[in-house]
Amino acid sequence: PALRGTRVGSKVPVVAAVAAFALVWTATAPAAGVLPAVGTATPVEAPAPTASEPIALARIPFEAEAAEATAQEFVERFGTAARDTPLREHASTLESAVASLERTPALSQLESLSIGRLETLQRQVAFHAGAARTLAADATASAGELSEAVAELEGLRATWRITVEGGSLTPPLRNRADTTVQRLDAAERELARPLEAALALESQTAALAARARRLEQRIARALRHADARLFHLDVPPLWRASEAPGVGDRLGVRSLEDDQRFI
Repeated sequence: PALRGTRVGSKVPVVAAVAAFALVWTATAPAAGVLPAVGTATPVEAPAPTASEPIALARIPFEAEAAEATAQEFVERFGTAARDTPLREHASTLESAVASLERTPALSQLESLSIGRLETLQRQVAFHAGAARTLAADATASAGELSEAVAELEGLRATWRITVEGGSLTPPLRNRADTTVQRLDAAERELARPLEAALALESQTAALAARARRLEQRIARALRHADARLFHLDVPPLWRASEAPGVGDRLGVRSLEDDQRFI
C-alpha cells in the first residue's frame, strides 16, 4: 500500500523489497566470526541401559553358534593354567630380590652412609622398583582381560536365560537354547579358577611394587639428609682448631706470644 501509485515498470518496489529483506536478514543473522556460547546447546542424554532382550526365534540357531564359539575361544585363551606362568616366575624372582634388599645391613644405617654409597643403593632399588611396577601393570592387564571375558560370558548367559524363560519356543529351539546355556555355564565355571589366580597375582604384584616404592622413599630421604649435611658445619674450621683446649698442643700450634722474642 505504501507503494500505491507508483507507475508500472518502476524499480522502486524491487529495491524496497531487497532492502527490507537485507534488513531482516542482518537483524537475525549472527555476527561474522561470533560462535555460539559454550554450554548453550542442549545436552544429549545417554540412553538408559535396557535389560537383556530375548533373541528372536529366527536368530536362535545363528546366535547359539556364535555364543558357543565365543565361549570356546575364551576357554582356549584363558582356561590354561600356564597362561600366567611367566608373570608368576618373574614375580617370585623379583620378590626374592626385594626381600634381599630389605635385609641389607646398609638400610639400618642410611644416615651414616656416604653420598656415593647411597646413590649406588638408590640405583639398585630403582631398578627393582621399575621392574615391580612393570610387572604389576602386566598382571593388572592380564586380570582385566580375563575379567572382561567372564563378564561377556555372563551377559550372553543372561540373554539366553531370558530367551529360554520366554515360554514361546518350540521344542527344537528350546533344546538348542538349553544346550547353549549349559555350554556357557561350563565355560564360566572353567574360567573361575584362572580368574581367581589372576586376581591373586595382581594383588601380589601390587604389594611388591609398594614395598619397592617404600625402599625408594627411604633412600631418597637419606640422600636429601646427606645433601643438607654438606651445608652444615659440624666441626670448627681448621684456622680455629687451636682455640679448643689442648688441641693446639697436639697440632703443634704456638701462640703469637711464644714468638714475640724473635720479632
